[in-house]
Amino acid sequence: IEDLEVVEGDSKQVFVPRVGFDSVQINKGKAGVPAGFGHEDFPPPNYNIHVFYYPWYGNPKHNGKYLHWNHNLIPHWNKQEAKKWPTGRHQPPDDIGANFYPSLGAYSSTDPTVIEHHMQQMRYAGIGTFAVSWYPPEQADNEGQPSDSLIPTLLDAAQKYSLKVAFHIEPYKGRTDWGLQEAVHYIVDTYGNHPAFYRYAKNGK
Repeated sequence: IEDLEVVEGDSKQVFVPRVGFDSVQINKGKAGVPAGFGHEDFPPPNYNIHVFYYPWYGNPKHNGKYLHWNHNLIPHWNKQEAKKWPTGRHQPPDDIGANFYPSLGAYSSTDPTVIEHHMQQMRYAGIGTFAVSWYPPEQADNEGQPSDSLIPTLLDAAQKYSLKVAFHIEPYKGRTDWGLQEAVHYIVDTYGNHPAFYRYAKNGK
């Protein structure tokens, strides 16, 4: 982890966390332990600010192979133009299926150190709630792996940083109206009592 910087303001110091890795750490796949930030280091979480969170990324160290970083290359819509460009898949860790390269490198979503970094980054941004991409147990998209088993870890990490977790139910295989109802019941019954579970109150209810 890079050193923290404290930028001098007019009358107070502004906290600027540096939570990325340098190029050497990224290339060697080394992840340091995040610094022990306290709640006073972050602005208050705003639970009306929601961001999507996709826990489906993987790498060989933690998952045996790359997941989602190695998407298929999307061909140009013009067939003649498409012939000028390479085909196949992205080749991590240097070439990934994303417009921007993450400061944490081609990370694994199951890496506890990465999860800790993400929680800190959200808190620093003033975010209060993240909507986690979710599939029912033993299901996943074509590129990833089942993520329901990671939910308890994400909830605990969110609670540590006073964040809330909402669920973005993906269009999983065999999804129907009745199946979706069962999925909602499963989420509420399994995770609804966790302190980090997001609840929206309206008129005091």
